[in-house]
Amino acid sequence: MKNDMRVIRTRRSIREAFLKLLAEKNYEKITVQDIAEEAFINRNTFYIHYTDKADLLEKLSTDCLDELKKCLGERKVDELDDDFIYNMIKNIFNTIEKNKDFYKIMMVESDSGFFTERLTVTIRSYLFQYIAAPKSEEIKLMIEYLITGFIGIMRMYLKGDIKISKDKISDFLFKFLHEDPFAFLLKNM
Repeated sequence: MKNDMRVIRTRRSIREAFLKLLAEKNYEKITVQDIAEEAFINRNTFYIHYTDKADLLEKLSTDCLDELKKCLGERKVDELDDDFIYNMIKNIFNTIEKNKDFYKIMMVESDSGFFTERLTVTIRSYLFQYIAAPKSEEIKLMIEYLITGFIGIMRMYLKGDIKISKDKISDFLFKFLHEDPFAFLLKNM
């Protein structure tokens, strides 16, 4: 039991050190030695837990996205409807809020697109559970437009560029999906 707690504390220390470094400098410039020094461990201890910094980044991202998948997977439906879409938007923002520091580092402060790409794939895969293979290229374009726009709004939220609550953002996004975007823009200018 004592060893298990030591392992948990060491991994937490390594992860926190890595995230702190990612907020300060480019991923490519971070070394295992930097992570070890920041975590107050030696390099050998790092290698007991992770093969390299890419393995660490992969595991951090996987843990975070698994939590998002779990949150999204709690409600299964036969088809997409308004209630499903609204709850999906809210669930994503609630999950982001729980891990806001991690998402902010990975999507705003770090200049690596690795996590954002994995997030995009996660959301796309989730939606495709409910959408039969898109029948046209236009449908694929629309889905990609919606996902990347959603991720752009997530970035704005994480940066603090949007001064409204996650609930109001969810309400806005849901409303936006039901209106012609151009008409919505003209009406609200």
